[in-house]
Amino acid sequence: MLYLTHSPGPPLSEFIDCFWLLAGAQTSRKEWILPSGTIELVVNLRENEMRIHDPAQPGRYKRFSGAILSGTYSRVFVCDAIQHESILGVDSSISRT
Repeated sequence: MLYLTHSPGPPLSEFIDCFWLLAGAQTSRKEWILPSGTIELVVNLRENEMRIHDPAQPGRYKRFSGAILSGTYSRVFVCDAIQHESILGVDSSISRT
């Protein structure tokens, strides 16, 4: 598994906390994502699809394009970790001044 992060310098650091890359972490399990207070852009580099599962019924899911912009959220959501073969993200905190 490869997990890399990069915190950009100015002027991007005014808007972006970090870039991250996850590769080779493909498993057949579901992963619970807790609320984080960040805004995030996530891009599936392997396929043009992201699947978000219902926490109450993990067998049910919604399909989205391979690039998702996620705002802050107040509840847990579940993703299919098999999508982690090659995924890129951009995080931005909402507490910027």
